[in-house]
Amino acid sequence: MDSDEFFVAYKLKAGPGAPAEVAGNENKYFSGIWLQRKQGKYETHFTGQKCEDEFNPMDYSLMFSSNIEGYYCPKNSTMKIQNESKANANGTSYDFFFVIDSCANLQGATGETDCKTEAESQAVLEDMYVETKIQSNYWNTKNFLRNGKEMNSQFVTNEIQLNSAVFQR
Repeated sequence: MDSDEFFVAYKLKAGPGAPAEVAGNENKYFSGIWLQRKQGKYETHFTGQKCEDEFNPMDYSLMFSSNIEGYYCPKNSTMKIQNESKANANGTSYDFFFVIDSCANLQGATGETDCKTEAESQAVLEDMYVETKIQSNYWNTKNFLRNGKEMNSQFVTNEIQLNSAVFQR
């Protein structure tokens, strides 16, 4: 990844209490999208696709490829993050939100056609987990020179159990 890129990937997992038919079909119950904002207002959104389809393992390091295996990444996009400043062109600022919701509720944004109903998703809500990985680059002079002038990537993983407090309707 370039030094100015920021990366967020996710994976949905059925918990141990979920019905057997949920495992392997988590994306029929819940989906994720990335909402890009400019100047604090919605600009666009990005749907997810399997990271392996977005990033050819032959073009990236083994460390990067093994960290994204089985995860979903924003399709054909680079998220923009920029603080508001007079130094920016037009004082522009960018931020984004990562959103998890039922597949049925996000169907209009994702274009999914094989979603479970909202009721079916809510029935397994407490048995679902979302695991996120945030990747960024950090600077270390010695490693930069040893790595052929590439920065080191760092992945931070977080797992959250979905529940009714998260899904406030």
